[in-house]
Amino acid sequence: MPGTIRVSVLEFIDLPELLSSPISIKVSMGKTHYETSDKGDFSFPLTTLRDDVILIIQDAGGNEISRAGVQVKSIVEKGYWDDLFPLEGGGRVHLQFQFALSEDDRSRIRMMNERQEEPTWASCLHGWVLPGLWGALQSSLTEIGIQRPR
Repeated sequence: MPGTIRVSVLEFIDLPELLSSPISIKVSMGKTHYETSDKGDFSFPLTTLRDDVILIIQDAGGNEISRAGVQVKSIVEKGYWDDLFPLEGGGRVHLQFQFALSEDDRSRIRMMNERQEEPTWASCLHGWVLPGLWGALQSSLTEIGIQRPR
């Protein structure tokens, strides 16, 4: 699947006192993950729509304290998503998601769309030739693989 999911962890809101000690943050999608001690921006290659972006808050020992998850499919459908998400252990996290395509991916998609929109010779001839003459030309065109458009 083409594309990249960009995730920005912007701020934590109303965290329980338990989370005031030194924490680390792990952001993952599929097999790719990043760890940081604070907010940050992360980028994940899109491989499937079945994954979730998972944010885990860990204590100094690396033990999970809280988490939040967002479906990749929802991110791709929205394109851009800036919202507050609830954390399982209490509080909320301000996350920003963006689905982006590389220029190569855009070019490939554009070419596929153009190929689907290209008129066939048969449709061009059908528009240019009087309907009465079409029958006479149809057998010749069928021999070379051109069918009448439906």
